[in-house]
Amino acid sequence: MPIIHRLLDHVKDDEDLDKVREEVMNCCATMGVVAALLLTMEKTSVNVDKLDLEHDWLDCSVDGFPCQNVHIALSWLSLACCAHAVLCTTCVYVWLCMIPKQATRDFFFTFPLFMHTPSMTMMGGTFFWAADFFFLMVVRNGTGALLWLGLPALALGGHILYVFLRMRYFCWNWPDCGYRQIAPDAHHRPGNANGAAKIMQ
Repeated sequence: MPIIHRLLDHVKDDEDLDKVREEVMNCCATMGVVAALLLTMEKTSVNVDKLDLEHDWLDCSVDGFPCQNVHIALSWLSLACCAHAVLCTTCVYVWLCMIPKQATRDFFFTFPLFMHTPSMTMMGGTFFWAADFFFLMVVRNGTGALLWLGLPALALGGHILYVFLRMRYFCWNWPDCGYRQIAPDAHHRPGNANGAAKIMQ
């Protein structure tokens, strides 16, 4: 079941549905802006073959490693993914503005992946952009950059993946994985006898 359908299961009245509609439009606008910003930072026009390189560990000449092809592939994938995210979120935003509020629930059920798909392509565009940027830095600066830039990048990327999976698990399994009440003794302090009781309420 798509996540938007699960969200609608918890919508009780038209007021809640209007809030969901507004928040969805805000999410689409945010994703579109972020993807558009990434489009301004892509480096498709950079020509690796014409860089003044003197590293003997990686030969980017015509007969060597196809550095230019790798760079073009990564940058183009980033551009394509981000362009898809911008166009898709713009389409959703425009049509949500056009349809009446009574059609909101039917719109969400008819197009259940309108939030999932552009968010995935935006993250894919971010990954390919970062990979291309990292590749260009390594080509320009040598193997030393591979270690000093690669380890922090892997750590940050792993943290983002961890946060994404934890939040995804929470959204799919709520309320079973929701807030767990803490025992009163953990928050009991002298002079604040009512604090623990308030937590458990």
